[in-house]
Amino acid sequence: MITNISHDLRTPLTVLKGQDQDLQLKIINVTNIIADTMTDFVPVFEEKSLTMQLDQDAICKGLADEELLRRVMQNLLKNCLQYSGGKVVVSITKDAGIQMAASQSHAPKDRIRICVQNPVAADSELDPSKIFQRFYVGRKERNQSTGLGLSIVKLLVEKMQGEVFAVHDENLLSIGFYLRTG
Repeated sequence: MITNISHDLRTPLTVLKGQDQDLQLKIINVTNIIADTMTDFVPVFEEKSLTMQLDQDAICKGLADEELLRRVMQNLLKNCLQYSGGKVVVSITKDAGIQMAASQSHAPKDRIRICVQNPVAADSELDPSKIFQRFYVGRKERNQSTGLGLSIVKLLVEKMQGEVFAVHDENLLSIGFYLRTG
C-alpha cells in the first residue's frame, strides 16, 4: 500500500514538474494509441477473467500528447482491473457539434469522445461528481487503492485541453474524456 501511495503521489508531481516543458500537443492517431495500450493489458485482463472490447466509428485523430494519452488510458484500464465486474468496453467516437464546458471559451465544435465502460457491483456507492477528486474511493473497503488514479486522469486530460466525464447508471460505470480534433 505504501508503494502504491508513493508512486501515485510522485506521478502528479512528475507531471506538474516535467511534462509542462515536454508537452507536445499535436494531431495524433488516437485510435491506434488506445488500441496499443489495450493490447498491453490483455494478459492482465485474462488473468482476472475479464474481457475488453474496442468500439470505434472510424480511425479518430485528435489533439493530444502521445505519452499523456497512454498514461490516461493506463490509469483508466487499471481502474477497470480493480473495480470491474465484467466486460470492459472502450469506445472512441467523433462528437461533432457539441461544445465543451462553458469555462473553456476556446472550446472547439468537433471533438473525440473516449469512454471506458464497465459493470460495477450493485451495492457500489459511486458518486460521479466525486470520482475525479484525489483520494476518492467508491468502495467502503479501500482494496489497495489510493484514490489518486482518476484525479491523475483529470489532470493529464486537462493538460491536453480536454475534459473528463463520469456517469454511473444502475450497474454501469462510464468514465471518459473528450479531446479536441484540431
